[in-house]
Amino acid sequence: MQRFMIDQFLNYLRYEKNRSELTVKRYEDSLTDFQKYFERLEGGLTWASVDADVIRSWMESLMERGNIASTVNTGLSALKSFFRFALARGLVSRDPAHMVKGPKKRKPLPQFVKESEINELLDRTEWSDTYKDVRARTIIIILYEAGLRRSELVGLDDKDVDLTAMQLKVTGKRNKQRVIPFGKELAEQLSLYKTCRDEHIRKNSDAFFLGVRGDRITASEVYNTVRSCLSLVTTLKKKSPHVLRHSFATALLNHDAGLESVRQLLGHESIETTEIYTQIQSIHFDATEKLEAFIEKKVAKLEKSYEDIQKVEVQLKVVKPATAQNKEASIQVAVPGNTLRVEKVSDTFEESIDLCVDSMRAQLQKFKEKLRNY
Repeated sequence: MQRFMIDQFLNYLRYEKNRSELTVKRYEDSLTDFQKYFERLEGGLTWASVDADVIRSWMESLMERGNIASTVNTGLSALKSFFRFALARGLVSRDPAHMVKGPKKRKPLPQFVKESEINELLDRTEWSDTYKDVRARTIIIILYEAGLRRSELVGLDDKDVDLTAMQLKVTGKRNKQRVIPFGKELAEQLSLYKTCRDEHIRKNSDAFFLGVRGDRITASEVYNTVRSCLSLVTTLKKKSPHVLRHSFATALLNHDAGLESVRQLLGHESIETTEIYTQIQSIHFDATEKLEAFIEKKVAKLEKSYEDIQKVEVQLKVVKPATAQNKEASIQVAVPGNTLRVEKVSDTFEESIDLCVDSMRAQLQKFKEKLRNY
């Protein structure tokens, strides 16, 4: 009867809801895992007798096995859908899952481009003297040096760019204005751009940044320009103008700028919005060749220990720059149907990575045993 209920629900997903086989398989895995979990408990539990506490206990077991919040929430979603189906068809008399809340997803930290990557893009990349190339280089520099939002860059007019006083007047969210000072490098690039623009483009707008037809540059043109340029130097998945804004903030904090000063430059209303950058402060470093080789060696050994590994991601950061035990490493491993993650902190990145690898090996071993038991 227990399995029959699951099969009924899966057929409902396939033939009435037209869900993909991938979705059906994911739901089947979650429901089967939950059934095996409650059948191991005392009391002869069934789908009709499990309660919310059993569901919460199962979710805790998933977290203990190394599953991330999104994986646990997928499992809970499967249970909620199943119990709604079973209740509607009289297979159970109550829905124990409807009030259960899943774990909060960890809010991802802002992505940023390393200073070395920006330097490589600006100093080593070959830029032509065409209008599009001069404009592209200027857009990259102003986003990185001034931390503008894309809409703020698009909205800049000639009158907002003061090359003598070296400052920008920026109109941000809810039409709030702020003044952003800039340095000599940006001043020279803005002057070069303006000269090039006035020589090659017939202006049809008061805008500072123009499209090739003389109208104000569009948001999509800015996005495509930044994405194309960043693709030359970084493997980040996100290569948007906002990534350069994150990079601006992170670089300022890494060079000891005050949080309140950064808040004002970014145009944040609340200091709490700016504080997220303190969580990634001092991640902005380049791993040495020796450390990179160490990581590659450890990852290669880890991949040999489990043949079904699909992807391994390693992240390093300094969590509290002024203290010992501040080198954090995290390893995330994708395997079929699951994602495992560990984080460790130690005095050195090498030691943190070693601890992560040992912990991940243990998780992978448990995962293999779980699959064998199925």
